[in-house]
Amino acid sequence: MPPLLPSRALYICWTALVMLGGGILMSYHVPFQAPGDEILTLAPAVAPGHWREVHFLSPSCACSQRVLQHLATRGPQPGVEEQVVMVEGPEPPDPDGPRNLQRVQDRGFSVIHINSETIPAKIGLVGVPLLVVVTPESKILYRGGYGALGDQDTNILTSLRSGEEPHPLPLMGCAISQRLRARVDPFRMKYRLP
Repeated sequence: MPPLLPSRALYICWTALVMLGGGILMSYHVPFQAPGDEILTLAPAVAPGHWREVHFLSPSCACSQRVLQHLATRGPQPGVEEQVVMVEGPEPPDPDGPRNLQRVQDRGFSVIHINSETIPAKIGLVGVPLLVVVTPESKILYRGGYGALGDQDTNILTSLRSGEEPHPLPLMGCAISQRLRARVDPFRMKYRLP
């Protein structure tokens, strides 16, 4: 029986490492909860009576950069009021961030900058990229993600305009506050915290 003791200890260590590693990796893939209707207070409408897409993004989030690249490639949609809300924090921007944002502005998107630390907790914005689609009657029909490639907003809007109610895509991406980042990434593998 003595030879089994080292293999049992090895199995226990291996199991603990797998569970710890799996827990760390899962923190990257847990979707955020979508915020409530108060989210629109961060991006007031400028042209009532139109369909509206509000893109909540972050300059330091790689997923947000994919969405910015998609928006810059396709340009604003005709008859749709589109706003890009850049939720900025203390972390440095993605290396491609300033260029991507400039391309979006050059294409004619309205861009709003807000500080993540000034967003009231009652609004419920915890992660980006977040897509919010609003009807001409100012009713929110969609709050969720963009899909794995960050490019499903046009399909979502088309479905909503035709009367379908698509199931919101998971809100996967980056946490917007230092407190939440520390909670979802305690080992600082994804976020570099001060």
